[in-house]
Amino acid sequence: MKLSLEILEGARAAEVLRLASPGETDDERGVTASIEQRVFETSWGRTACRVIGLVDEAGGLVAALTLRELAFRLDHRKLRLGGLGKPWIREDQRDALLDRYVLVRVEEHLREEELDGALLFTDVGVKALARMGWIELAQRALVADVRGWRDAPRVGASASELRPYEPADFESIRELWSLGSSLQRFTILRNDDFWQAQILRAQLVEESHGSWLGPWSFLVGVRDGRVVSYLRCSRSGPRAPLTVLEYAHEPGAREDITAMLGLIMEKQGEDAPRVIVAVAPSRIENLVPSERMSWRRETDARLIVRAFESFEPPMDLIPDERLVWPTDRF
Repeated sequence: MKLSLEILEGARAAEVLRLASPGETDDERGVTASIEQRVFETSWGRTACRVIGLVDEAGGLVAALTLRELAFRLDHRKLRLGGLGKPWIREDQRDALLDRYVLVRVEEHLREEELDGALLFTDVGVKALARMGWIELAQRALVADVRGWRDAPRVGASASELRPYEPADFESIRELWSLGSSLQRFTILRNDDFWQAQILRAQLVEESHGSWLGPWSFLVGVRDGRVVSYLRCSRSGPRAPLTVLEYAHEPGAREDITAMLGLIMEKQGEDAPRVIVAVAPSRIENLVPSERMSWRRETDARLIVRAFESFEPPMDLIPDERLVWPTDRF
C-alpha cells in the first residue's frame, strides 16, 4: 500500500485530535480534543502546531499524529525540535507496524523542514524506539511522604503574601521562569505565545475536568508589590498525590515554595494529599518537609529524543541539567 504524507486541516485535523486524544469514552476524548483544538487556534498553535496524516491512494486516512515545533537551548545553541504526539493508526492497519513507519516518514518530513531533531513522551515502546535511533533522556521524580506534615501545614514561614495567580502577574512569572531555566543546560524556550497557550490549556482542563485544587493550583508570592515566586501544581482527586508541575523563585524567596505547599495542604483540609510527586531539579527536596522521600526514575512520561546529524543528544548531562517541566509535555 502506497502512502503519502499530508498536513491535515479543518475537519480532518479535528477528527484526528479526537481519535488520538486519551480517554476511555467518546465524551472524554471529545473534551480533550476540544481543548487541543483551542490550543491549536492560539497564536502559538497557528504557527507551531500541525496535524500530519498518512493517506492511501484513495485519500483515506491510515495514520496520523500531532506535531509541535518547539524551540530548545542546548548550552549556548538554539535548536528546533519537533514534539510528536502519540500516533493514531486505523484499526484495520494496527498489525502492520505502521507506528514505526509513521515515525520514519515524519522524521523525513522534519529533515526536509530543516529541524534539528524530534522528541516525544511515552511510557511504552522505548526499546523499539531505541532500535530506531531514539534515546531516552532519563528524568528523576521525587516521591515524598507528607502524612506527618498534614497535621502541621504551617511549616515554612514566608515573608510573602501568597495568593492565586492573576493575569497581571504574567510578566513577573515569565521573568522568574527565565531566571530558573537559565541554569539548565538543556531546556525548552518559551516565548509569550507559548506561555499563553499553556496557561489557556491549564484553564480549560480545570474547567472541563474539574480541579481538586481550585484556584490554589497556581500560586504566587508577593513582596512589596512584586511577584517573587510562583508554584503550579495539579491533583486529579482526593486520593491522588499532589503533583508539582513547576516552580521558580528569586534567591531570597525559596521559603515561599514550602509555604505554598503548606497552604495547599491547609486548603485541602481532611483531603490533604499523603504524597507529593515532582519531576524537578533535585534541590526541590530541600523545599518539601518530609522525613520519608525517595527519588525514582520517571516512567509515566519518559522523555525520548531523536537527534539528527546537527547535534548530539545531551546524554552527558545529569538530569538536573536537562530538565523539561511536566507543563511542557504535549
